[in-house]
Amino acid sequence: MNEDWNRHREIQELGESIQLERDAISKLKISDPLRNDHSARLNTLLRTRNNLKNS
Repeated sequence: MNEDWNRHREIQELGESIQLERDAISKLKISDPLRNDHSARLNTLLRTRNNLKNS
């Protein structure tokens, strides 16, 4: 049960990080090089969260 709670909490924290990255991306112009960095981070967070949900 503790493992389930820890996984749930980690998924929730990833969701918060994902939202922060989405917010950061939305505030940058398409031509801004930082947008690519945020997009890469966002993709990594999404993959990690999906892996946790499917495990």
